[in-house]
Amino acid sequence: MSLTWVDGVAADTVPADDRGLNYADGAFETLSCQDGRIQHEDLHRSRLTRALAALGVPSAAKQSERLFEEAGQCLETAGHTGVARLTVTRGSGPRGYSPPVPPQLRSILRASARPNSSLSANTSTGHIANSRAPTVTRSKRSSTRCCTSWSGLRSFCCSHPGQSFSPC
Repeated sequence: MSLTWVDGVAADTVPADDRGLNYADGAFETLSCQDGRIQHEDLHRSRLTRALAALGVPSAAKQSERLFEEAGQCLETAGHTGVARLTVTRGSGPRGYSPPVPPQLRSILRASARPNSSLSANTSTGHIANSRAPTVTRSKRSSTRCCTSWSGLRSFCCSHPGQSFSPC
């Protein structure tokens, strides 16, 4: 059995004009949950904040805090144990690649049982959508290294000289 919430409300549909559906315009976190509590929530929140900032979302930290508070309430109310995927998109918008300014974020939370796989038992990940086949590049204007997607969109996993760097 799985449970789904859209913007904190139990739902089973997402509007067809959602930018996450049409353009993979958003980010997600895969969460491990125990008795309604998100495991390592602070790490997930921090990573989502970085992803939202990379997408140009104003007040990324405040938005991330709000989204995790909303997700936590849903999962706690359900007493969920298993995994959950928190997807955040820039919401509904007109056709075209230019995102709406400011974006009206939409959250999609789907909770389900833990998969029967030893590889996924303790896995939690976060990604910016549309980040297939990442490559490492160095900015021409600085020595900052960035992980970019196959389509050339900049991802959130940038580092500064002297810091460790791991691909997306």
